[in-house]
Amino acid sequence: MTTREVTPDGLGPRTTLERGGRERRRAALGSTLEEYLMLRERWAEITNEALRRAGVSARVDHRSLDRQGIDREPVPTIPEKVFYAERKTQGRSAAGDAIRARHRERAEARRTSGGERSRVLERQKGQLRERAIQGFREREAQPKRVRWGALTRAERNEHRRARYQVRRALEKQDPIREAQRRESARLREQARRQANPEAVREAHRRWRKAHADEVNRNQREYRHARRLGELSQPSAVTAAQSARNWKTYRNRHAPGPTAEESARGWLKRRETQAPPVPPRRLHRAPHSRRSSEVPIRLRPPA
Repeated sequence: MTTREVTPDGLGPRTTLERGGRERRRAALGSTLEEYLMLRERWAEITNEALRRAGVSARVDHRSLDRQGIDREPVPTIPEKVFYAERKTQGRSAAGDAIRARHRERAEARRTSGGERSRVLERQKGQLRERAIQGFREREAQPKRVRWGALTRAERNEHRRARYQVRRALEKQDPIREAQRRESARLREQARRQANPEAVREAHRRWRKAHADEVNRNQREYRHARRLGELSQPSAVTAAQSARNWKTYRNRHAPGPTAEESARGWLKRRETQAPPVPPRRLHRAPHSRRSSEVPIRLRPPA
């Protein structure tokens, strides 16, 4: 429910629940705990009245189990992020298992004696406090992170390139997965181009026009690097060197299709494609023999 005032014209100004400690002290409002307890009590009254009118015998109580005199451990509260993460993965999480383990420990201590539960509760609070302090120290020791919106375009591209290099290094450890990733990326790009090819071509033309200097510079650097590489390579490669290069390439990349698979794929592609349209031939008027024998005179230049 909202913490703002509800007026006939919509949501109004903030209520006292949204005010911080300094604002509440200046306005002499006291702590927010009293207001929350008052709201919980009022909410329980409204709920019970609605249940009574509906003919339902169940009732709710805003008080804690200790204040109600019930000797039972409360149900563990799973945070929202942990709850939705477990529901999405259809399994357990480390954070959720830790919460359930602490709840089982408190429930077991409650069944033994009251003093044991107090000691267990204090120990758990101390462990959580130490863990929070340790996490705060680790975050403070890390370099300060700049918000993504505050980065320039060059800095964003540098971050993207760094993440791409890390991902590529991990994928190269598994050639099969790398080949699957390349194939899926190729299919996505092909589907995007087939959906609206004219828009893709127009966007490519606009980008090349806007980055003409960068495109030309990259092309010059590529040609220069390739020319230097061709000059540095020996004039001929021996059969042993070719075999070693081929083995190195095969070890780095995923195993390709066999000759039979390539042939079947080529036949399937040829069957699915439409037959090529023969080029149109231009019909010329027949020339007489006499006209073909007449020599062509060229007019001398003036």
